[in-house]
Amino acid sequence: ALPFVLNGRIVHAAGLQSGAVRPQWRGRGLYRDVTVKALDWCERQGFEAVILYTDKPSLYEAYGFHAIPLHRYEGAAPDPSSSA
Repeated sequence: ALPFVLNGRIVHAAGLQSGAVRPQWRGRGLYRDVTVKALDWCERQGFEAVILYTDKPSLYEAYGFHAIPLHRYEGAAPDPSSSA
């Protein structure tokens, strides 16, 4: 599970990262197979979204992924007694 907020709403999301296949095993569909199985598992678990961290997003478009801008805001929380 991965903490994720989308448009101000907490989304039950899964995070995938750091998949690889050793060079001698590439070109056999192994990564495709494990990716499809992982996405099926995420769906069965009821995740609303799957976040993939990669520096090559175009490789994953075939699985339905698309790049989205990522933003992070940090700072002190507003005073809950404030009317602002």
